Amino acid sequence: LHGLPQHPQQQQHEQDQQQQQQQQRLIIFNLFALEGYHMAEALAVPCMVAQPYLIPYSMPSGFERRFLGALPGLYQALREADERTRCVTWKDVSHWMWPLFTERWGAWRQEVLGLEPLPILTAWQQAWQGCTHGDSRSGGGGSDGGRSEGPRLPAAVPVLYGLSPCVVPAPGYWPPSIRLTGHWLVRDMHRDVVWQQQQHGDPQQQQQQQQQRGAIQQQQQRPQQQYCELP
Repeated sequence: LHGLPQHPQQQQHEQDQQQQQQQQRLIIFNLFALEGYHMAEALAVPCMVAQPYLIPYSMPSGFERRFLGALPGLYQALREADERTRCVTWKDVSHWMWPLFTERWGAWRQEVLGLEPLPILTAWQQAWQGCTHGDSRSGGGGSDGGRSEGPRLPAAVPVLYGLSPCVVPAPGYWPPSIRLTGHWLVRDMHRDVVWQQQQHGDPQQQQQQQQQRGAIQQQQQRPQQQYCELP
């Protein structure tokens, strides 16, 4: 009944179901729909970038200097992050994530999604326990509290490019989170759809195929018209 306390086993079962549903969800977006990243953060679900071609823009020349001045601790953590841990690094920020830190998203994140204005920063601060903020060696104090020793960064978002490495070899300055999957062709998508329909037995397609076979059989069974030879 509503309002009665739940049994601990029932509560654990519901929590396990919610966790399984959470693990099955994934937000996929391209680099012209960065709202997907913020929405994934608000929903606490993983996300992934699927981009059919290289992004046609690059990080502004003065962005790194402004980032360092405003968030020195986070900047240092991103610069010193070990790529082998698959966490986000400065390479990810400079390659595609830098627009997420611009003024365009701050108010929307707060007012609509109920998030902090900047991504990564809060997760980085909350994940680390016992870190030292405001160290004089930071060279200045920003809104992230200056230098932090041993910060933990969130996992990097995978980026899939629909390009072949034979056409566009991956340069060394790209982050390890990028994968070149090969070109995404329309005929491959159509072939996958047809294969799925054959596997699952699409009733509409089966009916159309039967009608086509029936029409062919009727055409073959019709008696051929006899012509007489004229004298």
